[in-house]
Amino acid sequence: MDTELSSAVVLITGVMAAGKSTVAELLAGRLPRAAHVRGDVFRRMVVSGREEMSPEETAEARSQLELRYRLSALVAARSVSQ
Repeated sequence: MDTELSSAVVLITGVMAAGKSTVAELLAGRLPRAAHVRGDVFRRMVVSGREEMSPEETAEARSQLELRYRLSALVAARSVSQ
C-alpha cells in the first residue's frame, strides 16, 4: 500500500440516509487496517443545547457539526495508529 495512504483518515459526509455508513463500512472492510467511527455517537453526546443541522443552519449547529468532524477524525486516527 502507498505510504501516504497507510495513515490516511477518510471523512465521509452527506445528508441523512445518503448511504454514508454503508459506504464507510464497505471501505473500512477493504482496507488492511481501518476503523469506522460513526459521527452520530458524538452527536448524541451533546445532551443539553444540541442543535441539529437544518436548511436554516445556525452558527451553533455548524459549530457542533464541525466538532463532530474533528472528534471523529481524531478517534479514527488514534484507532489505526495503535
